[in-house]
Amino acid sequence: MIIYSEILGKQFKTIEDCLAAEEQYNKKLKEEELRRKQEQERAEKAIHDGYESVVNAWRYYTKALKAAGYDVDSMEDKALLFVEVVLDAEERQAKDSKN
Repeated sequence: MIIYSEILGKQFKTIEDCLAAEEQYNKKLKEEELRRKQEQERAEKAIHDGYESVVNAWRYYTKALKAAGYDVDSMEDKALLFVEVVLDAEERQAKDSKN
């Protein structure tokens, strides 16, 4: 009698060998899925934490500007400042990547 696993695409000598191999395969699949899920959760947390850092830094920056006497009340001024910050960050990132 030929024992064949459609899941693994292999032949086995006994049913027990086949079932053990399939169980091991399913275990590895579950472990890989768990690892991917954990990586996704870490990535989502990093995004959330990064966003919170940007928000807090922006709040600090605008308070410092106001304390220094700069008028940054209009949304246009804030948008231009933020674009300047983003461009500066990208320039620094590019410079760091070259080094």
